Amino acid sequence: MYRSTDWTELRATIMKDGAKLLPDFLEPTTVAAIERDIESWRRQVNFNDIYGSSIAGPNRWIYHLGIASLDALRLALDEKILDLMDSIFGGPAILAEFSYQEKVRPDPNHLKMHSDMDGGILAFYYLSGVDDELGCTRFLPGTHELGGSLQIEPSLFIDERHYKSRMGEVQAARGGPGTALIFDQDIWHDLLPVKKAGRRAVWCLYQPQSRTQCAIDHLYRQSFLAALNDRQRRAFGIGSPPFGRAGSLSKIGLPLSLEHFKFAIKYMMWHRYIGAPPPAKKVPKGADRRARIRARV
Repeated sequence: MYRSTDWTELRATIMKDGAKLLPDFLEPTTVAAIERDIESWRRQVNFNDIYGSSIAGPNRWIYHLGIASLDALRLALDEKILDLMDSIFGGPAILAEFSYQEKVRPDPNHLKMHSDMDGGILAFYYLSGVDDELGCTRFLPGTHELGGSLQIEPSLFIDERHYKSRMGEVQAARGGPGTALIFDQDIWHDLLPVKKAGRRAVWCLYQPQSRTQCAIDHLYRQSFLAALNDRQRRAFGIGSPPFGRAGSLSKIGLPLSLEHFKFAIKYMMWHRYIGAPPPAKKVPKGADRRARIRARV
């Protein structure tokens, strides 16, 4: 599944720098197998629910990859990856989110430097490869220890004065198919404009087992569970209390209708996505949104 990897060095780098780029991390056969699994799902596009793939802005999503690709599920719950996450958190990890994203059109917007401030570890597996034209994530090593602690304004975006002089240190995700970027959610990172469509990636978010309130209940196939061992099932949430955010089974496969548009508009109005923005909440100076749970280095 993976090319030869020094897992001890990988953990040390993530703990010290907050991120590690691994060019061509996955074996070509693994990339090809995942691509085969999801091809039929990519062709079935829905705009109203989770069956098939959903289009949101410039992105195509498969929000619950656990019902689409056994090969991707095996990757996300591979015991070496779980060992890595357990060693970072200092205890058992869970797969908090598991999805597929594809850029279906260029996007001129630059997602500016920010910190997710969510305390998890993200792994991006670039099936297509990644470069400046496809839109690459960049990060500033070491800033995971800062997170949002310097923020005064109520925003996840980092004030430019804090990083402008450090942009010479920035590192970017570039590499061929199978390249991986594993990073601490608290690190300062941005995303360059997407000049060309086609970037395809598997997203895996891991959290400590105590953080089920941060995780999405997965949808899955029973036959897929049979391919997992007990540890992998526990990391997937099987046998645990429900995760904090439920996966939905409603309306799966129904055709798009006027009622879906009406509901979408009402929802946006209820949550003030249309009209005046909601009042911003102050981010206390020196406090992250979510406390970090990390093992000792």
